[in-house]
Amino acid sequence: DIPQGLVLQNSFFNKFLTVDIIDGSNGKADINEIASEIEKYGFTVKKINKASSVNYSKSVVIAKKDNDDGAKIAKAIGMNNFTLNEDKGNRTSVTVIVGTDME
Repeated sequence: DIPQGLVLQNSFFNKFLTVDIIDGSNGKADINEIASEIEKYGFTVKKINKASSVNYSKSVVIAKKDNDDGAKIAKAIGMNNFTLNEDKGNRTSVTVIVGTDME
């Protein structure tokens, strides 16, 4: 869950928090709008990809480290929680899988 009192603001250090976005909504969600919400706070969206033949009904924020990164990105896109996966293979700090719940 997101820590109570977490305040999002654009800061110099936010650019070091990198995000991949995966469209798991089969094109039903506005991925560019979601990327804009993330970038509005200075975070860096590295890649936007489409999920390969899998549709997700629920969006998921996956953080690589147990710090505030996942909470910040979840809050930026209006979600209340995130998942921690320290074995996440790519080099970004956070991955967002956008499901059909963000239509």
